[in-house]
Amino acid sequence: MSYTHFSFLVVGKATAIDYWIYGHSHYNKDVLIGNTQCLSNQLGYVSHNEHLTFRPDRTIEV
Repeated sequence: MSYTHFSFLVVGKATAIDYWIYGHSHYNKDVLIGNTQCLSNQLGYVSHNEHLTFRPDRTIEV
């Protein structure tokens, strides 16, 4: 399974990182890596249909 370029920071490690929220990857992802929920939810380029997986209702309460 492919994760992110920064997966090595959390894979196989007990971390205190609950959520990793990131952007500018041109695709959306919601995956649990170790015990860290990695989330990306960006609109992207509409002209390239990158907006099709954008979820405006996807929020996290802090």
